[in-house]
Amino acid sequence: NFERAIECFAKVLEFVRLEGKASKEMEVLHMLAHACFKGNNLERAELNFKLALEKAQKLGNKEFQVQILDELGRLCTTVKKYQTAITYLKEGKTLAHQANLKTKEMSILENLSMAYMQFGKHKNAIDCLDGALEIARKLGDNRAQGIILKKMGDYHRSLKEFPSAIEKYERGLPKIRKFAIIPLEYSLLENLGNTYLEISRHEKALICFRHSRSLGKKNADRFMEAKSVCNMSRTCQESGETSEAISYAELASKICSGVQIDDDIKKLAEEI
Repeated sequence: NFERAIECFAKVLEFVRLEGKASKEMEVLHMLAHACFKGNNLERAELNFKLALEKAQKLGNKEFQVQILDELGRLCTTVKKYQTAITYLKEGKTLAHQANLKTKEMSILENLSMAYMQFGKHKNAIDCLDGALEIARKLGDNRAQGIILKKMGDYHRSLKEFPSAIEKYERGLPKIRKFAIIPLEYSLLENLGNTYLEISRHEKALICFRHSRSLGKKNADRFMEAKSVCNMSRTCQESGETSEAISYAELASKICSGVQIDDDIKKLAEEI
């Protein structure tokens, strides 16, 4: 109930201002901004983030400044104010670097890459992810490396740079698999399979979709399993193996049938 949360935080802010505690006011402004952001009251969110930032600057709290600059960057990316987002995120990255906040610097670089990508500056986006990946390597954070490599694969794929996308996906897969992040591993395998299809590597695509199907079964997720089998059908269809394509399509349809079908499965069943 974001509307009620906003009312509560606004009331707390009144009390805190009467007390005259700048650090507490900064924290409450930040919470109020978050509630506004989640409640889609974006103008008010931006205003309160800026007020919180001013307090953090006056108090010399660099860690809090970095946090707010990151959030302002994400907010401005959401409302398509890309140049402003980039300015905030670059400032946050510089502060994070100065304060040796490596994990935060890595996160900001990922958000900066998204702003650049949506702004159409693809090289800058990839450069930011390269920087984030280097920090993850230095920190020995294999999980973060896997996530960043998947993002890089997705970016290359969106630019139709298929060999580069495949290279990043294949490097990221074992790192993600190690930490058993099933939805992420599934998404990576599906994207990798679809990328192989783009260059007519049908056998490789089938291997990816078989693995993603196994994840669906292991996770007892009928949608994941059915979507994977549907992708296997599509792969066989594209490679000219019509009878196998039909068999897989029938199997996918069977997985979708039964009780407790949600909207996603219903939609998939119609497509099949």
